[in-house]
Amino acid sequence: MAFSQLTVLLFSPDDVLFIDVPGVPGEIGCGGIRAVSLWCLAHSGSSESLVVRIAAIAILIAVASGFRPRWSCIPHYYVSFSLNTGLTVPNGGERVAQLVTMLLVPICLADGRTWQWKGVDAGASPAWRGASYAAHSFIRLQLAVIYGWAALAKFGSPGWREGTAFRAIANDPSFGLPTCCRTIFGAALASGWAVAVITWGVIALELLIAISMFGSRRTRMFGLVMVIVLHAGIITLMGLFSFGMIMIASVIIGALGRDESGHQHLAVRHRLGFQGGLHRASRTGSGRLRGRPS
Repeated sequence: MAFSQLTVLLFSPDDVLFIDVPGVPGEIGCGGIRAVSLWCLAHSGSSESLVVRIAAIAILIAVASGFRPRWSCIPHYYVSFSLNTGLTVPNGGERVAQLVTMLLVPICLADGRTWQWKGVDAGASPAWRGASYAAHSFIRLQLAVIYGWAALAKFGSPGWREGTAFRAIANDPSFGLPTCCRTIFGAALASGWAVAVITWGVIALELLIAISMFGSRRTRMFGLVMVIVLHAGIITLMGLFSFGMIMIASVIIGALGRDESGHQHLAVRHRLGFQGGLHRASRTGSGRLRGRPS
């Protein structure tokens, strides 16, 4: 996710990020809560703007490196918030990144590792583990809502219901297929059944991804594979790189979390069994327990 945001700042100048759009002011809007965002601390086009861009890039590099997630999670959320509220026309990925990085804060604050690529830190207190589990569950819920709503909303469009939407999208002058891809997919675009399969296949993938977020870790991993297939296709054919990478990263976070309920159940059983052993020992007058509690 940080890598995707990094590409936006490295390869997009201010006049692209804050472009003039009819009906939308090209300058950064700094009213309300936006006043505390990073880009509102500087004047557009000034040396201050360059300073805040460099600061944001440095934060994202630190996040991407995996160094001290406990220290970098809040700055990462601040950069994500600033991108979502500052860009003139965010592509949707910025909003998802802001939400996910906010929910990652309680998870990362409980993470005392120097590098996040090392083994999982099991030293967090029960309160932090509970907060982390709740935050991770809410990430999964939000992803299910995002993909479920994306699928269900398509039924409101005649093109998606009739299975012709892919042809219209592919031929769109702004977001359609590149010329080389139109040549390759020319036969598919000319075939009604192929267009219908692709169109309805997108809806099916989105629904399955949404459902997978409620399943076990193995089920969520299948959902992750479907997300990679879906967004790799969108990136290849339509060029929405940053959006696709943010969505893939978000689902990776949702898919890789541990199924805590099973571990908690085993812990409760072990604790009850141990207390039962103590109770039996006290009744028999034994001063110690023999063997392992069951």
